Amino acid sequence: QLKSKFENGSIGFFDWPATLTSDELKKIEQISQELKSQYEGVLICGIGGSHLGAAAVIEALRSEEDEKQFPIFWLNNVDRWAIERAKSFVSKKKVATLLISKSGNTTETLSGFFHLSSLLDPKGIVIITDPESGELRRWVNSHGYTHLPVPPNIGGRFSVLTSVGLLPLALGGVNIHEMIEGAKEFRSYIAAQPLQENPAYGYALTSFWWDTQEKHSIQYLMPYLS
Repeated sequence: QLKSKFENGSIGFFDWPATLTSDELKKIEQISQELKSQYEGVLICGIGGSHLGAAAVIEALRSEEDEKQFPIFWLNNVDRWAIERAKSFVSKKKVATLLISKSGNTTETLSGFFHLSSLLDPKGIVIITDPESGELRRWVNSHGYTHLPVPPNIGGRFSVLTSVGLLPLALGGVNIHEMIEGAKEFRSYIAAQPLQENPAYGYALTSFWWDTQEKHSIQYLMPYLS
């Protein structure tokens, strides 16, 4: 059933690295360059899949120098202290703002933005959301904000290689062209493996058998999966 959904396009994340066009990558890179030339940092409002993938890659790959030159503040929580820290960040620098929500209706993302909107430059707002529906899409249509689409057939938790992750990564100094090329190579590798040698398959099986601390045993287990 999963294979048929890949083939008919209803689930798009597996083939996405191969279908993403160079024009789309160039547009993301152009927006990144414009924001970095006009602003001193960026506030990113997004939770879950609109935050975790890109944040993990940036934490792994970003240099301290990149962080100093163009700091990123992730607003992924609307509790009092998160909002206060965000206010402090946007008050000290001229910052751009990314609003990321696949549905366009994520309550935390919209709420965080409303808390801070009076302190933000409307010319520096970029919205990443569904291409047709949702509250954020309505804002794009009403206010003409710079925008990028989230592919409808890619779920939020699988969206790190779409504009959801790629624009934050570009702002964080990550080479998004190399990342997509690496994803293409890994996709080809995975597609050529028998199921029993597929690392994602092995990881899924061990999730049922061991707790988190024991998942380092995956490599030990793999020879026995067949």
